[in-house]
Amino acid sequence: MTPSPVYLVGGSRLFRQGLKVYLQGTPFEAVREIERASDAKSRTEGEVPPALILLALSRGHEGCDTDVDTLRRAFPGVPVVAIAETLSLEDMTRCLAAGVGGYLLSDISTEALSYSLQLVLLGEMVFPTQMASFWTQVPVRRPATDSRVLAGKLSTRESEILHCLVDGSSNKAIARRLEITESTVKVHMKSLLRKINAANRTQAAIWGMEAGFGDAEDAPPADAGPVD
Repeated sequence: MTPSPVYLVGGSRLFRQGLKVYLQGTPFEAVREIERASDAKSRTEGEVPPALILLALSRGHEGCDTDVDTLRRAFPGVPVVAIAETLSLEDMTRCLAAGVGGYLLSDISTEALSYSLQLVLLGEMVFPTQMASFWTQVPVRRPATDSRVLAGKLSTRESEILHCLVDGSSNKAIARRLEITESTVKVHMKSLLRKINAANRTQAAIWGMEAGFGDAEDAPPADAGPVD
């Protein structure tokens, strides 16, 4: 299987080189090193587009949220994962608020890094287990548009999938519950995220709870048949 192309952005050259070696033997390959987030677009025109971007956060790094926002604007739809040297609730909070797909520490093992990045590509959000106790303190970017207006624009299938997301179901579980394929779930999921302006399934689930999609009586039955 061809490795997913990854861009390494920020940090020292030594750190980027080390991360490049770290990714060898995983489903990912570092294809480009970029010194600053602001250089990302101009330095990569005409080259292989990234499937994932790793943003290095050195000790005392300022403007991490700005860097995340810059990269997300330069490469719409491409997940950005921050790799920090030290544990910082403040930095993680700012990065998550900017829409980062994950926040990891540089002392993570190769195996854990590989699994974490694969989860990010599947739409999950990853962060150090040490930060789990702070999760409820992290502000998540929510769409400014009235949720009732957006909810009315969802198709029947998208609404059913949103109910399942609120329940914490995986794509496989959603496919089984709605009797559709996982690839079909992914197609509807992409459309759903776009319509409610959510960066990932975690934000979509939070949005769904706030919009009332957590009500049991409105949830799709386990034997729901196909709906186009």
